[in-house]
Amino acid sequence: MADQSSKRYPASERKLQHLRRAGAQPCSPGVSGAIALLAGLMLLLIAGRMIVWQPLVTLLQTSLQATDHSPELLIAWIGHAAQVGAIAVAPIGVIGLCGWLLGNLLQTNFALRLPWARSTEVGYYSMPRRRPDPLVRSILAALLLASVAASVMALLRTVQCLHLEAGRSPGEMLLHVWPALGIFVPAVVAVIGLDWLWSRYGYIKASRMTEAERRRELKDAEVSWLVRRRINRRRYGGTR
Repeated sequence: MADQSSKRYPASERKLQHLRRAGAQPCSPGVSGAIALLAGLMLLLIAGRMIVWQPLVTLLQTSLQATDHSPELLIAWIGHAAQVGAIAVAPIGVIGLCGWLLGNLLQTNFALRLPWARSTEVGYYSMPRRRPDPLVRSILAALLLASVAASVMALLRTVQCLHLEAGRSPGEMLLHVWPALGIFVPAVVAVIGLDWLWSRYGYIKASRMTEAERRRELKDAEVSWLVRRRINRRRYGGTR
């Protein structure tokens, strides 16, 4: 009897519909992170010279031309460098956050899921609870970091060289930057695809039905069938 109660069955379409209405849908962190990264790269291509490279170049030129190396000037230079870095990083962080939120909304059909507003149970269906999978996530994160470390440096060097030259249009910059993405794009796409597949698999596995849920669903379907039959009998003049 214990084995029967612990047995799991594939989730029915009815349960999946209930879960979708409750906002419980698979959401891959890799997809959201990719959209955030893409938004940051687009910002670098379009406005990187104004908000990132030009302030950094000006800061470096000022530090190299300085003749006074007193502690007071060094402290002031550190404060100025921190301010320039914050101004350069803040727009990228804001755009990245917006891209991450957009990725979550796209995967959940624009249903904003608030943890404190979601119920833990829908009817007699239990909400899927995924077990932690640190090993798989660590492997995917290591692959992603390796691809980023191997590609972003080349990308930033290319963008920096382009910004230091004469002004170029975003289209020309994209043509020059694209060869530097030869390793980055396929590796990131592969990691995102694996993460998306693993998220879907974990969601389907966690959504499996228990014996009690299956019996309750069959009972409800049987009751609905009997009700429809009684209504049809009344409508067409049959006996009750």
